[in-house]
Amino acid sequence: MRILRSQKGNAFVITIMVLLIATVIGTTLITFSMNGITRNEHREKTNQAAKLAEDGIDHITLKINKELEQAIEEVLEDTKKKYYKLNFISKSQFINAFNDKFDDILQKYECDSGTHVMNENGEKKYDACYIKTPANPLDTIRTVKFKSVGTANDATKTVVAEVKLGAVYSDVPKILNYAVSTSGDGNLMLNGGVSINGDVKADGNIIVSNSAYIPSPLIERRWKDSTYPAIGGETVFPSESKNAKLFVNPSNGRLFVIKPEALDNWKGCDNKFFDRVNYNDVFKHNFHEMKESNCLYDIQSVKNVTSYLFNEDLPDLMETGTAEPFDVENMVNIGKMALAQKVIKNDNEYSVYKLPVNSSYYAKKPTWFKYGIQTIIDGKTHEIKGENGNEYFRLTALLGNNNFIDRTKYTLDGNFHLYGSNIIITGLYSSNTFKGNYYISNKKPVINIDPDDEKPDESKSYEEKKGIPRASIRIEDGKHTFDGNFYLDKGVITNKALNINRGEHTFKGVYFVDGDLEINGVLGSPLKPAIINADAIFFVNGNVDLKHVLINTPGDSGLIIFATGDITYNYATSQGNNLEDYFNEKQQEINMFLYSQKGKVELHGTVSNYKINGGVAGKNVFLTGIRGSIERASIKSGFTRNFPSVREQEKSESRLMIDYDEDIVTTFHKLQNIGITYHDLDSFKPIMVSRKYEN
Repeated sequence: MRILRSQKGNAFVITIMVLLIATVIGTTLITFSMNGITRNEHREKTNQAAKLAEDGIDHITLKINKELEQAIEEVLEDTKKKYYKLNFISKSQFINAFNDKFDDILQKYECDSGTHVMNENGEKKYDACYIKTPANPLDTIRTVKFKSVGTANDATKTVVAEVKLGAVYSDVPKILNYAVSTSGDGNLMLNGGVSINGDVKADGNIIVSNSAYIPSPLIERRWKDSTYPAIGGETVFPSESKNAKLFVNPSNGRLFVIKPEALDNWKGCDNKFFDRVNYNDVFKHNFHEMKESNCLYDIQSVKNVTSYLFNEDLPDLMETGTAEPFDVENMVNIGKMALAQKVIKNDNEYSVYKLPVNSSYYAKKPTWFKYGIQTIIDGKTHEIKGENGNEYFRLTALLGNNNFIDRTKYTLDGNFHLYGSNIIITGLYSSNTFKGNYYISNKKPVINIDPDDEKPDESKSYEEKKGIPRASIRIEDGKHTFDGNFYLDKGVITNKALNINRGEHTFKGVYFVDGDLEINGVLGSPLKPAIINADAIFFVNGNVDLKHVLINTPGDSGLIIFATGDITYNYATSQGNNLEDYFNEKQQEINMFLYSQKGKVELHGTVSNYKINGGVAGKNVFLTGIRGSIERASIKSGFTRNFPSVREQEKSESRLMIDYDEDIVTTFHKLQNIGITYHDLDSFKPIMVSRKYEN
C-alpha cells in the first residue's frame, strides 16, 4: 500500500512538473511570437519609411525636372527675341542664362532656407529638399544632391541621393543627330532595299515594303521586287549594345506593311484596275489618310518593325515622343536681317558704275544697284544699267543667232545690294565669281531695328518693288562661283529664288533663300547634267527640286539644305553623254544633309546610285532603293534595262545608302561666318547616380 501511495504521489508531482514546463515553454513561445510580431511590425514600418523617403526623392526630382523644361522654353524664347534684334550671344552667355534659372529653381528647395517638397497621409509622410551642391558653371547637366526623410508611424528613414539633372546643350539643331528622322508626327516610308547606318527616329507611322519604285517614264513597270529595308550599324551615339537605335512613337505611330500583290496586280482597293499602280496611287493619295481599312496595307504595332528589316545586326528599339520641328523660316528671316545690316546703306543713293571688260570689280563700301548690271558688247566698257526698263543684273555675252562666247569673266567682291534687280547669267562659256555679301530683294529692307520690338513688322516697314520677275539668281550656262553670304528674294511672277538649268557651279558659304530652289540638268541626248560643287548651307523658305544633278562635296566639304517645303532629288547622275548614264553603276558619295520642315524629303536609289554621308529628315520622309547592278538589256525599241533578282539583291549593296556622319555639323557652323551663333537645349531624363541611407 505504501508503494502504491508512493507511485500515486510521484505521478502527481510529475504531472505538475509537466504542466509547469509546458506553461513555461508556452509562455516563452508566446513571448517570442509577440516579439517577432513586434519586430516584423517595426521592420515593416521601417521599410515603409524607406519607401516613403525614396518617393520623396522621386517627387522632388520630377518637380524640378518639370520646372527645368519650362526654363528651357523660356531661355530658347528669350534667345529667339535676341536674334530678332541681331544680338547673337555666345555659348557661355547662353549656358549662363540657363544655369541662372537652374540655380533659382534649386534654391527654392534648399534644405536650410527653401520650401521642402512634402506629402502626408495620416501617419505616413515624406519631406524632401535640396542639399546645396557645387557645380561647374559651364555644365548644363549637373549631379544634384537631395535629402528625403520618410516617416511611417514612429519609424523614420533618411536617404541622401545624387541625381543627374539638367538639359542637353547643342550648337546645332537636334535633327542633325539622326541618320533618318521625321518630326511633328511625320511618317517614315521605306520602300525596298534602302540601307541606313545610324539612328533612325519616326514620330508617326512607319510604312515598309519589299518593292522599289522606279521614277522614270522609260521603265514599263514602275515597281521592282526587292528586299525589305535595312537599318543598323554602329553609331556615333551608341546604345548599350553599340547597335543603331530605332526610335518609334507607339502612341502616335503604327506599322503599315504594303501588300506586294497590291503592286504586282496593278490593282487598287475593291479590285479596281489602274493603268499602273504608280507612286501617286499608293502614297500621295493614301499616305495622309493612313486607315486600318485601307486594303493596300497590313497594319501592325509599330514595335514589330524590326521583323521587317533586312539585316542581322538589328537596331535597338526605343520609344520616343513627338519632336519639335526646326524653324527654317525663322532662320531665313534672321539671315535676311543680318545681311541687310551688313550690306544696306542708310541713304537712298543709287549709282551707275562702269566695269572693265573681263576684269573684276571690288566694292570698298556697300553698293546699291538700282537698275542692275548688264554687259554691253562694245569692246570698251560694260556698264551697269537697265535694258529697256527691265531691271536686271545681266552677265551675258551674246552675238548673232544666240551663240554665246566667253566675254563675261568678272569677279565681284564686296557688299552688294540689288534692290528690284536680279542676276541673270546666260553665257555658255562665261565664268564669273561672286564673293562677299549679297542682298537681292524686291523690297527695301529694314536696317534700323527698334530694340524694343520683339520682331520687326515687315508689313509696315517694307516698300514693294516689282523688279524681279523670275528669280534673284538665274543661271542658264557657264561655270560660276558663289563664295559668300546671300539673301535671295523670290520673283514676282514665280516662287523661284534660285534657278539653275545647266553648267557647273560652285557654292560656298551661307544662303538664305526666300522662295524655291531649283536645279535641273537638261534631259536629252547628249545629256547636260547640272554639276554642283558644294561646301554650303542653304535655308530655303520654299521647295527644293534637284533633278539631273551631280553633286560633288570633295574632301571635308558638305552640303546642308533646310527647307520649309518639299525636297526631291531625282536622277542623281554621273557626268555622261546620254540617258544610260542615269543608270550609273559607280556610286556617288555625297556629304549632305536634307531637311524639310513642313513637307517631305523624297529620294530614289533605283535609277540613281548614291550614298549620303550625313542624313535625311523631314515632316515626312520617302526613301526607295534596290540593290545591285542594273544591266543593259537588248534594245529592240526604246530604252530598257534588266534589274537584278531578289536573290541577287540579297548579296549586293543598296543603290541608296544613308550613313550618319557627325562631321556634317561642321558645315552648319558656317553660320558663324556672318556672326550668327546657334544654341539649342533639349530635355534630359533624370538619372539616379547613387543613394545612401543615413539611419
